Amino acid sequence: MKRQKKKEKIKAITDFLYNSYASFYLSSIKNGLSRGNNKTLPLRIELIRLYSLGITGFDTPGSLNVSEETQHVFLGMKKYINDDPYFKNYNIQKANVILTDGISYLSKNTNFETFDRIEFYKKYIQPLYEELGSWDGRSDDLKEFSGWNVNNKNFFSSDFLDPYFYTLLKKEKIMLI
Repeated sequence: MKRQKKKEKIKAITDFLYNSYASFYLSSIKNGLSRGNNKTLPLRIELIRLYSLGITGFDTPGSLNVSEETQHVFLGMKKYINDDPYFKNYNIQKANVILTDGISYLSKNTNFETFDRIEFYKKYIQPLYEELGSWDGRSDDLKEFSGWNVNNKNFFSSDFLDPYFYTLLKKEKIMLI
């Protein structure tokens, strides 16, 4: 009897995962992954990627090129926010200062082993992430397929991800218990 219940539970979970994936896949084919209504979101996602994979050394332990890669990312971001007409509606001065100062910091701190990742996060990544987040509050269509809370201000805060997005549990049901 227990074995049968486990099989049924596994089948229910598998069906849920399959249907969720199918829904996501069909939605992405129909709509694309993002309609691009909020052009600050890709920049903020890049900061997440840059810090979690690049700055930490996770993605570049062999090359040891954290500073160089990050400089290129910051240069690209600076060019993008200064050249794209979308950003003309926002005061980009603070972001430009952060990016320029960050590039300068990176050019002086090129040693992978001694690079102060926490200082870099606090002085450049975090303020830039928060600044970009203050420009456009629209979540675009990311809520449909991402647990990332675009309104969050800090990678390390408890509201960075919506834990209920990834589970069958819903916050409302937990609150009732």
